[in-house]
Amino acid sequence: FDERVQKLNGRVTALGFDSRIESLYVGAQGVICMGGYNTFCEVLSFDKRAVIVPRTVPRLEQWIRASRAEELGLVRMLDETRDGMTPEAMIAAIRNLPHQNKPSEAGADGLLDGLDVVVERGRALMDQVS
Repeated sequence: FDERVQKLNGRVTALGFDSRIESLYVGAQGVICMGGYNTFCEVLSFDKRAVIVPRTVPRLEQWIRASRAEELGLVRMLDETRDGMTPEAMIAAIRNLPHQNKPSEAGADGLLDGLDVVVERGRALMDQVS
């Protein structure tokens, strides 16, 4: 895999882990990732086009999240049953990445408003007590 990435002469970067992934998201044209909660939230907060390849073992948590996000038009999911886990499926998804909507263009407003909602509800409760 690393040899294939090197042959692309810097056009592609492949990383297994980076403790400061946020700096990479900023400059990324798109993201290929699994569907863990933190990664998913980072894709949304950095408004990046993404192909998510969710883990299905030992639980379906990532698949459920990625499947619903795809239904909402937020990301593209590679599903083992539907798409197959083949190089051709991955290549097609990556080639289509520039044509996907960004999450902000999908019309699913309010997904990252959790803190604002908590503050609003807290103020409403405080007003009831006052």
